[in-house]
Amino acid sequence: IDLFLDFSGEMAEGEKKKELKLGEAQVSNSLTVDEVVAQAVVFLLAGSDTTANALGYTSWMLANHPDVLQRCQKEIDDN
Repeated sequence: IDLFLDFSGEMAEGEKKKELKLGEAQVSNSLTVDEVVAQAVVFLLAGSDTTANALGYTSWMLANHPDVLQRCQKEIDDN
């Protein structure tokens, strides 16, 4: 988050805020602090959900295939 905020600060100091006109809408080329925080939360939530799904599926597969579980355990113990 700090990296995005630093970049946003440099943009504000280094050049004037540019407004791009698309039809009647005006779009700013920088993010607000609230937008940066919201994007960081989305990244964290999306990442944790996919990780949880992968771990859950892996655990289920290992529980249903004890021969593979034993091979994995042996490899872990050997290393």
